[in-house]
Amino acid sequence: MAMRIKKATEHSELNMTVRAYMEKIEDGEINFDIEIQRPYVWKDIEQKSALIQSLIINDIIPPFIFNKIDGIFEALDCKQRSLTIKGFLDDEFALQGVILIEIINDDGSLEELDINGLKFSELPECIQNAIKEYNLSIWHLNDAEQEQVAQIGRAVQQECR
Repeated sequence: MAMRIKKATEHSELNMTVRAYMEKIEDGEINFDIEIQRPYVWKDIEQKSALIQSLIINDIIPPFIFNKIDGIFEALDCKQRSLTIKGFLDDEFALQGVILIEIINDDGSLEELDINGLKFSELPECIQNAIKEYNLSIWHLNDAEQEQVAQIGRAVQQECR
């Protein structure tokens, strides 16, 4: 008989565009106000801009981790990134310290754009669309017990140090 490991958690994975994710936030389907979540602390504009740059150039960002309870996604790890993206889409800050963005023009020629100093609404439409259509990786537990949630919270905090 083959032995198996009893897994600590069962989770599901899905991809969701930034646009769809923001709709879930607006509709109250995502909750950031849970006990293990720290307050929003990202103040550094260059740190925030680096995240937005990753979305624009389709770079990899870590998965967003939730516990899904009764259809509501409770954020275990993603509050800082989520609220930063939402804040940028809401024109709360301008980009600072990002690389030149390469754009392919209709005629196939390349152009480099400096988007530093621009808020979301001031960006060219193709860059706005790149942000909104970025596919976020979502991992979620399904009705996890409080101890499982606490264990994951501790593990995430250790990784962030």
